[in-house]
Amino acid sequence: PGQDYTEWGRSLEESISVVRLLEKAGIDALDTDNGTYDSWHWAHPPTYMPDACNLPEAAYIKNFCHVPVLVSGKMGNPDTALKAVASGAVDAVAMARPILADNEWAKKVRGGRVDDIRPCIGCHNGCFGRLTRGLNVSCALNPSSLQEDKYIVTPAKEKKKVIVAGGGVGGMEAARLCRLRGFDVALYEASDHLGGSFRAAAAPDFKEDDRKLLAWYDKQLKELDIPVHMNTKVDEDLVRAEKADVVIVTTGALKKRIPIPGFDRETVCDAKEYLLENRKIGDDIVVVGGGLTGCEVANAIAELGKKVSIVEMQDDILQVPDLCLVNSNMLRDMLKFNNVDVFCSAALKEIGEDCVTISYQGETKLIKADNVIMAAGYNPDPVKIDIPGVEVYQAGDCVSVGNLLTAVWGVSDIVLNQL
Repeated sequence: PGQDYTEWGRSLEESISVVRLLEKAGIDALDTDNGTYDSWHWAHPPTYMPDACNLPEAAYIKNFCHVPVLVSGKMGNPDTALKAVASGAVDAVAMARPILADNEWAKKVRGGRVDDIRPCIGCHNGCFGRLTRGLNVSCALNPSSLQEDKYIVTPAKEKKKVIVAGGGVGGMEAARLCRLRGFDVALYEASDHLGGSFRAAAAPDFKEDDRKLLAWYDKQLKELDIPVHMNTKVDEDLVRAEKADVVIVTTGALKKRIPIPGFDRETVCDAKEYLLENRKIGDDIVVVGGGLTGCEVANAIAELGKKVSIVEMQDDILQVPDLCLVNSNMLRDMLKFNNVDVFCSAALKEIGEDCVTISYQGETKLIKADNVIMAAGYNPDPVKIDIPGVEVYQAGDCVSVGNLLTAVWGVSDIVLNQL
């Protein structure tokens, strides 16, 4: 999408012949999208795809149809969906993931509460990703979706005072659920902003839905009147002073540091620093780490016209637990399209003034580098609280580095099933 490419496969003109055959067979309506299982990011569009990615082709098909035409594929933006139908481009929109993310999507649209809709972010971790692993379909952001019997918001039998340590997505969700249950809850964040590491993940231009999720949480916290204490670390003194009954620790993780010569050069920065601080970079970039963050950063930089290389210790990139193949396949295709060089089973040896030295395929190799961006992963960073009579729970990356699903589902289980 948005790039020059050569069309391959069945053309739109051929599709019209198929439409006429289907109408002759007696179909009642057409649900349209693009792609095949060689390009399934069209039929199951991940976060990298634009909104309404299949709408132009569906609108074309409608010109030749005598039955209603529906379109699917990132149609969860209410304004986009309304315009598509109101303009006559299609007769209706079809959506699944937006409804999984917020089961009251239609009700909120009807009631003019669009800003209260929890957005689907196209991660696929809770829906299609679980399905491909033989698990039930749900949503990374909404574990109660299709699992209503496991995650029920009920009034608390005992009104406990709860401190949530860490204002990332997991912490914000924990505070939100605590308030919905009626607990006396306050959220504490050590930095001057909420969102944790997800702020960096939401920084690239194509992560508009991620930014909508952060805005959604900000709105929920304010409307639920949840006290938020910024620049405040949670420790045992604070817990005692607040006379808390419960502490939920969601303090996230710290970046790994690779102790090699040159790691402290001014030309070296962390992926989060690059994404959040608008770092200026040269034309030749080396990204150390081929996980999801490293590959997304590498692709975003390559799209700026830079020459990018990824150095990964494992034998392949994107070896991320539970990462959906739709997302990883599309990201691999984009890296290839943008001519990103990938060096797997490679060990970083030194960062020099204008190059990096790696061990690759039994040889020493130099890669030109004006800047080096570190995306080598993270280590859990829990806060330790041990006070008699105080219940302490941990969830998210401070336990084991994972993703939004592990963070949100973790705190949901704690707040809804254990408190």
